[in-house]
Amino acid sequence: MYSLDIPVLVDSLDNNLSNSYAANPERYYVILDGVVVLAGDQGPLMYDLGSLEKWIANYVNSEI
Repeated sequence: MYSLDIPVLVDSLDNNLSNSYAANPERYYVILDGVVVLAGDQGPLMYDLGSLEKWIANYVNSEI
């Protein structure tokens, strides 16, 4: 269906992950080899998606 070059984790339809680890306020994290390499600010209003996009671009470019 989709071809992704980076691992992506998705919660199951029963929301088991969300129910177990729900955060309030919301945050996003990039985890690489078991290490948090990027943590977003409180969301959704304070998300800096530009920093996430930059991190992904740098990661993809470093893998080429």
